[in-house]
Amino acid sequence: MSAKFNEASESEVGKPLLEGIQAIQQSLKQLDEGSVVISSIG
Repeated sequence: MSAKFNEASESEVGKPLLEGIQAIQQSLKQLDEGSVVISSIG
């Protein structure tokens, strides 16, 4: 994975972000259709 957004060409640069997104996705899969999710980033 090349992360051109920060001009880095190392393959591991985006790994923590990708792992975080995957963790959020995994958590959201556990919810049922009656659930409400409120998210704040920043």
